Amino acid sequence: MNNNPDTRKKLIVSAAAALVLAVLVIIIVGIIFVFAAPTTGTTPSAPNPPPTPTPEPSNPNPTPTPRRNDPRRDIPIPVPEPWRDEPISVPEPTPRELLPYLNLCNELTGNCLENGGGNTPATIVGAYPKDSSSNKLWYYDEGKKTLCNLYTGNCLENGGGASVGHNVAAFGNDGNINKQWTYNDNKKTFCNDFSGNCLENGGGATQGNNVGAYPDNDGSENKRWYFISK
Repeated sequence: MNNNPDTRKKLIVSAAAALVLAVLVIIIVGIIFVFAAPTTGTTPSAPNPPPTPTPEPSNPNPTPTPRRNDPRRDIPIPVPEPWRDEPISVPEPTPRELLPYLNLCNELTGNCLENGGGNTPATIVGAYPKDSSSNKLWYYDEGKKTLCNLYTGNCLENGGGASVGHNVAAFGNDGNINKQWTYNDNKKTFCNDFSGNCLENGGGATQGNNVGAYPDNDGSENKRWYFISK
């Protein structure tokens, strides 16, 4: 055995170096084995990309932003209502003296209807020459179909039912159908809605002859009437 100290020192250093090298080799081989070994189980797939958000449609009436709790803003604002603010106008009836009262005259005789006998109801109506006296002035209400006298306020009535030739008279306006007269612009006739008979100035051109109601079957001139100004 070589007891040279230098030789022994070299052997120790060589052995230590070989040991360190062996440890390094073992570490490197272990690292390679760990990374090179196949992994067991399911290989994780690549994460899916996040979905693209769908743009929301624009709201034509966006929700208002909540406002602060301000008591002055919570007071409701009154909305004007024209139909409540404006007074309701009710038309007043036109006074009788302001209505367009006219003479109603017969085409054959030229005489005009007259409500004689004062303002007594049921006065027989006759035909007399035209003048501006109020008992010869009449107003025809197309809505009510009434023919009423200015002086008496009474309205023409075909009394006696549907009797042919019955004299017409003036009575108070009560809305009865025998006081309703339909005027035909073409024939110039006033025919009663109840009897169907029409005003006729009988007896020729005799002044004061009573006016009756007869069927409209001959178109004679004594059944034709027209209004003229007073």
